[in-house]
Amino acid sequence: MEKFYNVKFHTVDGAMIIKRGIVSAKTGADIWHDAVESYDDDFICLKINDKTLVDLRRTNIVRIVMTEVDGPITKREKQRDEIRAAVNTLAEIGL
Repeated sequence: MEKFYNVKFHTVDGAMIIKRGIVSAKTGADIWHDAVESYDDDFICLKINDKTLVDLRRTNIVRIVMTEVDGPITKREKQRDEIRAAVNTLAEIGL
């Protein structure tokens, strides 16, 4: 089952690169593989946008944090529920 993740690459110098909304069916420590364009023993290549690729030296990466997030459909459903709750609350107080 595919889930959505935000993947953060923390480097030695305190910088961080975040890839948001990564779709992955992998589990555990393998999720970051879906966030990168390519990788080998020395480098990890990240696509930032259509024109920018970033190579990170693997020895400079301190940690990789993978956080599960809501997918776009789930996020829209939650927003609708919040709007309905607000409308119901306003209706109950007479506005």
